[in-house]
Amino acid sequence: MKKNIIFKALLAFNVCLLFCGCQPINKKLLAEIYINQGTECLKQRFFDLNLNSVSNDGLGRNFDRDVDFIAAIKNFTMAIEINPDNAEAYYNRGFCYSMLNRSDQASSDFQKARELEDCD
Repeated sequence: MKKNIIFKALLAFNVCLLFCGCQPINKKLLAEIYINQGTECLKQRFFDLNLNSVSNDGLGRNFDRDVDFIAAIKNFTMAIEINPDNAEAYYNRGFCYSMLNRSDQASSDFQKARELEDCD
């Protein structure tokens, strides 16, 4: 259901853009938007200083607590559903799974990223 709402909203948005003379959003661009949102969830750790917390890195930040891996996984999963050939989304989701100690899912995503793009 969530996927249908997104596609309907995207269709309506694209129709509006066409009437205004702008370039419509395609699936590849929409997938990139989700990847960027997922990446922002991971970057949260670098900007969210809490000097009163127990620190893992000596700067008052706690990696496991400050990063919302579940939200990042949801964004990377949406990117994969929209564009299943995006190696970056698989790699990033695999990283999140590995940080949550879900090694089977991480391994699967890393393998898929490697198949899609010749990378390590």
